[in-house]
Parts: sequence; structure tokens; C-alpha cells
Amino acid sequence: MKFDKRVKGIHYYQDGKTVRHEFSQDENLLAHGIQKVNAFSSTGQLYTHHISNWDHGKLMSAKTMWNPTELRFKYDNGNLIMYKNVKGKSVICDKFSIDNNNLLTGYFKEGNVNLHYSRGLLMKANLVEDSSTIFYTRINNDTLVRIFDIKSEDSTKWLYYFYDTTKLKAFITYNDEASGV
Repeated sequence: MKFDKRVKGIHYYQDGKTVRHEFSQDENLLAHGIQKVNAFSSTGQLYTHHISNWDHGKLMSAKTMWNPTELRFKYDNGNLIMYKNVKGKSVICDKFSIDNNNLLTGYFKEGNVNLHYSRGLLMKANLVEDSSTIFYTRINNDTLVRIFDIKSEDSTKWLYYFYDTTKLKAFITYNDEASGV
């Protein structure tokens, strides 16, 4: 305790000895310093499942594990890399950076679609398995083009131009059944 506020704490598993969660915060109750979460693997091995370093509420670095040997995500100085477990191996699925204005640059995988961003703007959306199948592409700061829309009965492709003048961060959903974005 510091000035009647909790600034550090440790939570234990039921045995009262094994640390489950450690945290620290500043006098304003903002995360500050090392935060740590431990877990048990399927074989009963204790490991650090998550560890992060904070500076008065601002996340500086973080790492989360699937298990003791496989990384799930890593964050360091605004750069985030997320992994997925494919046949026992960690494969990068998302890789992006976040600038001081909280704008994203990099790519995400959402279902079967890759979303590519540059300084907060959606630049391109394409199929994961076939990068030549592009749903959207940006042709200038204010205009996106939807360049992939196939009608199943005749395989016709259509082009749709639309203006992206709201400057809002893009929210894209993908529906596997309808094969659309």
C-alpha cells in the first residue's frame, strides 16, 4: 500500500505458495511496472503465461504464451506480432505497428481474409490462400475500389468505387457462407 492505495499485489493458487498473478500500479491506479500471470501446462508444468511492462498506464512490452514453448503474441515499442498454432508450430498471422496517434500499419488475418493497413487506412483486403484474389484496394487517400465480386451463375467480376471520406478506422467483416466482405 502507498498513500492508502494498493500499488502492488500477488494472487496465489489455492495452495497458498504458487504465484498465479503479480501486479503493480502507480498512485493513480494505472498499471506501472511488471505484470505477470502464471499458468500450468497440460503436463502440470508451471510457466509464465503472460508478462507485460507498463509505464504509468502505457503498455511498453508484452508477451503471451500458448504453453511453455509456443509464443501467442508479442508486443514491443508499438510493434505487435500475433501467432497461431499450426500443427504444433507457431506461424505469424498478424504483424503491425501502432504509432503515437494509435494508427495501425501492417496486416491482420480475419478468417480467410488478409487486411493490410497503412497509417490507419485500409489499403487492401485479399484472400489468405490466394493473394491475387483482392476484395478491396486503395487507389488514393479518399477512394477504395472493390475489385472482386463474382456471381456464381456466370463468374462475372464487378468493380465498385466508393469514397472513404469519413477517416474512420475500417471495420471489415467476412462471411464465409456468402463469400463476401
